[in-house]
Amino acid sequence: MRDYITNTNKLIWKSNKKYSYEYAIGIKTGYTVKAKNNLVAGALKEGTELISVVMAENGISDSSNVYSATKELFEYGFSSYSNKNLLTKNQVVTTIMLPGSDEKMNLLAAEDYDLLVSNEEIPKIESSINVIDKIKKPIEKNQVLGFISYSLDGKEVKKIDLLSAEELLAPEKSAKRFLKWLLWFFILYILWRTFVVYSRYLRKKRRKREAPVLFMNRRRGRLW
Repeated sequence: MRDYITNTNKLIWKSNKKYSYEYAIGIKTGYTVKAKNNLVAGALKEGTELISVVMAENGISDSSNVYSATKELFEYGFSSYSNKNLLTKNQVVTTIMLPGSDEKMNLLAAEDYDLLVSNEEIPKIESSINVIDKIKKPIEKNQVLGFISYSLDGKEVKKIDLLSAEELLAPEKSAKRFLKWLLWFFILYILWRTFVVYSRYLRKKRRKREAPVLFMNRRRGRLW
């Protein structure tokens, strides 16, 4: 015996598709005395997700008005709006010159960012980059060195951190790292030279030990 759970949101019905909508993903039907039949619905199409709210639709008994109105809203939304990708995480946003040196540093976006806009709003998107003052080494990788802000029609909609692409040590730390590397190189060279000298010593010792036997064999007319 099968048990069935009925969802009152006809947008996502599979058996009866009279009111269904192929891109619908939910959400909830409802009814109140003031709002009458209402529907909060969600739809997803090609990466663009929309939410609609329809209220005060006290029409025929099956509340079909809320579904037709919702589908009209979705069709308008998908035809008029789209997700515009403005940033991808770890994308190089800008390159700065470190003060007092000829070193450069790439600044990376801290996160992905997509903005849902209409075709008319795309030209109204603006961005500005702000870098912190007096940047000094040492700089850690992924250290926040500034931010990029996006505005739509003059109003800021998002601010995203800009991160350092690599680590830069302070001058004294760089010197210490070089000396440490030089010390390890010297130690490895000494170990290698010790191995070479000891190997030569063993070969000479082996030859001296074998030399009398060869001499005796020559005197007997044979060479072993």
